[in-house]
Amino acid sequence: MQWLKYSNLLVLILISSNVYANKFSSQECLSSKYKTEIKHKGKFFGLVENKIKIKKEECLIEVTFKGILETTWKVDVCREPIHMKVTSKGSQDVYKRSKKCDKTTKSDFCYYRKELLENIQDHGLIFAEGQREDIKQSHGQAYCSYLLLQRYLDDGVVFSSFEAPKNIYKEQVACAVPAPKKEELLPTVSSPVTTPPIQTSKPILRGMRPINEEDSKDLNSEEKPKF
Repeated sequence: MQWLKYSNLLVLILISSNVYANKFSSQECLSSKYKTEIKHKGKFFGLVENKIKIKKEECLIEVTFKGILETTWKVDVCREPIHMKVTSKGSQDVYKRSKKCDKTTKSDFCYYRKELLENIQDHGLIFAEGQREDIKQSHGQAYCSYLLLQRYLDDGVVFSSFEAPKNIYKEQVACAVPAPKKEELLPTVSSPVTTPPIQTSKPILRGMRPINEEDSKDLNSEEKPKF
């Protein structure tokens, strides 16, 4: 039994080390050339087929997605200014990056940038076959394209075929813990406990009207009965 446990552990170590050894570098990703096509069933009970094609020639990445309509993005990650050529409904337009896209930024560039990256995620990375770390497989090719496009469109990184490429991998925190506010860092001073003043009320006589000063005067002024 012990030998079986150690053998299984050894197999896991070999598999993990092999995957890590096959992980493509930034240089391999940038200089790679490939074509891949990923299909899966889509809307209307699977009658519509979603299909995404990725064609890469070193710096030039061409992504075509077809659901009901077809849209093609052409992005050269080695060319300035940062832009993309989008062909939709038979016409081609060029969209240039003016600033980093966020939730408050509304522009055609940010709209088509979001569509491009989400299509690669939802229809490429999720349904592609193979390992993400292997650039010879469909999953690795979609992942390589996604990393280059993200660095180029989001971070404004312009690559070069004649220089050592910048790192395409960037660390991302899945669930960051928010930093405490300044108010939370200050010591809290407990306020003294104050007891409310005791309110006294006049006695209530059941079945009788309370006697006030005027009533007492009237009683004193009455003549005592004569016997």
